[in-house]
Amino acid sequence: MADRQGSIAVAWSSAIPIMFVTPMAMPLQGHGRFKSSSFIPFAFRLVSAIHFCRCRMIREEFFDAGEGGIDTLAVWVGSPRLEGEPVTTDPSTHQLRLFLVLTEELHFGRAAERTFISQPAFSRQIRALEERLGVALVERTTRHVELTKAGRALLPRVRAAVDAVTDLRGAAEAEAASSAGSLVLGSYLSALPALRVLVDSMRTQRCPGPEVEWREMDYVDHASGVLDGQLDAVVCYEPVAKGLRSFRLGTESRYVCLPDTHPLADREAVTLVELADLPIIGFPPHTRPEWRAFWAADPRPDGTPVRYTPHAAESLEACVTLVSLRQGIRFIPDSSRELVPRPAVRYVMVTDLFPCTAVLAWSAARPMPPALRSLLHMLREHARTMDARLPSGTSRSRWNALDDSS
Repeated sequence: MADRQGSIAVAWSSAIPIMFVTPMAMPLQGHGRFKSSSFIPFAFRLVSAIHFCRCRMIREEFFDAGEGGIDTLAVWVGSPRLEGEPVTTDPSTHQLRLFLVLTEELHFGRAAERTFISQPAFSRQIRALEERLGVALVERTTRHVELTKAGRALLPRVRAAVDAVTDLRGAAEAEAASSAGSLVLGSYLSALPALRVLVDSMRTQRCPGPEVEWREMDYVDHASGVLDGQLDAVVCYEPVAKGLRSFRLGTESRYVCLPDTHPLADREAVTLVELADLPIIGFPPHTRPEWRAFWAADPRPDGTPVRYTPHAAESLEACVTLVSLRQGIRFIPDSSRELVPRPAVRYVMVTDLFPCTAVLAWSAARPMPPALRSLLHMLREHARTMDARLPSGTSRSRWNALDDSS
């Protein structure tokens, strides 16, 4: 209320010159006697000033309100509506989303910063939501924010409402894109298991999804084909390059590829300490530093830097071939063991190596193609279904995020 009163004061202060300064500058008619000819311009300016004041208040309220501002204006100033249509008192999806952020942060300043709006505007939206629901959702103090009993009780329903709107939007996009044509996806060889299961998951009777055209890409440079527009998206492993957005498909353990003559080759599992003296097969010069660091475990947990061979292996086959020749070792995803079976190498799990995550990645700068929107909607629906099937306390792993045969 205080913020709105401040907006009114500012608006009226801006209107005063229009009301009074301009008429005072007009020559008086009739030697100081009141005449209608001087009153009419003044009345016109008075009406204009009121209109200017009202428009400025509307503008400030709209920009502060964000997505939910239209609903606020409909209640406050009476936006045009169809005959017989009641003024809405339902909360907006924007307000519900802001409330969910507040329940996570429990701090108005941090929640406002996270949603990229000012703190006063954020507070107004939460209070407007409480007014529309008719209950207090949060208890405000100078030090912290807590949910009220009503806030805790309504939180699951707020989440359900936001999820329902998200699902509705996604379903509409998928329906609109159902005949959107083909989708050009790229991947390298070691990501083929993820790509295969991804494509299989789309081929259901309920929603067949777009046609997929596959193209092979560089093992270490998965970004260039997407960023230059040759590919709509790519199936790859994290870490993804800057400029890409991604959807996680599943996680895998990582294994070390060893020569079959090495003393550790017959072990079921090893640690990074046991591999400390073995060099890593070298990467191409154009490899991103963060990619090389992750896939070489460089540096090791104790801070020791990794030694590299002088090679520049650009494919999984090249890496495995060099390992079989006893040139060094390489870390690979679990699923890649089935892709490149070799009689001269062994794959051994590394127990203290972080798992790797397969993703579907696309350009963050270009508009998303309708076919890709359709694919993402299907993947999210499928992942949500699979998560619901997992026992309590367990997390998604390998490709059970996509493969419902498990």
